[in-house]
Amino acid sequence: MAAAGNSSWQHRRVLPGRDDRSARSPVRRTTDQLHFPSVRSAESRTVAHRAPDKREIMLNDRQQKVAGCAGILFVVLFAAGIVLSGNSPALNASTAKITQYYLNHHAAILVSELLINLASVVLLWFLGGLHANLRQRDEPGFLAPVVLASGAATVALGMVSDLAGTVAGLLAAQHSLADPSLTRALLEINNGAHLAFFPLAVLTATLAVAILQGAIGARWVGWLSALSSAVCLVSVVIGSLDADTMVPPLGLLGFFITVTALSVSMLRYRSPAHAAGLASRQATAAHQ
Repeated sequence: MAAAGNSSWQHRRVLPGRDDRSARSPVRRTTDQLHFPSVRSAESRTVAHRAPDKREIMLNDRQQKVAGCAGILFVVLFAAGIVLSGNSPALNASTAKITQYYLNHHAAILVSELLINLASVVLLWFLGGLHANLRQRDEPGFLAPVVLASGAATVALGMVSDLAGTVAGLLAAQHSLADPSLTRALLEINNGAHLAFFPLAVLTATLAVAILQGAIGARWVGWLSALSSAVCLVSVVIGSLDADTMVPPLGLLGFFITVTALSVSMLRYRSPAHAAGLASRQATAAHQ
């Protein structure tokens, strides 16, 4: 009787729905009814992990758009700050000429430094979005941290240089710029922005690798970013060998174009799930 009972149990046809639940072990039936992630079955957690919800998709799209807007705003603010700053005197100029420059242009210098510092803060938003984007698409996983670290170093060195210009402008506005050694020191720190070209060269080189690997952006942007990295290195060498020579801003110009192109790409980004839903709605509307 026991053997017959076991045989009939093994050959009993299990129907979908209620019968397959009854065929499970008591422990499995208990854990499937619980709502705590720690005691759910591994299969249910895997399915939940593979299927991002609508809120996550909307958040990713929103992050891409915020990063794209931040990149374009960075270029606009920084370019406006450069235009307002004008031509600063050379380091080998006389102290009287340097002092007169700060006295005559202190208002424009303060506005310029304010815009450039705001642009630096906005650049961090762009780099954060770029870091998140590369972290999702970069398989080796080293490009995203390098982009974030080199970008943060570029912003830090640039803000130190801009701080010297801000202090000089404030002292000139109060007619307190009387110490010749302080005046020259502030100008030297302000013109030491070429040091920021070294981490900028690392940033543009890493972006070039990521773009050429197909992680983000068009291929021509990757070649432009590589060229910008080489020009930034030349700017570092020129500024280090001869401090009196004006560092060419070609590397910075290439970086501006790269940021603008990547920002446009982020603004046009649509997640695969979002694009599939849009195509489905369009197909349904066309069918109706």
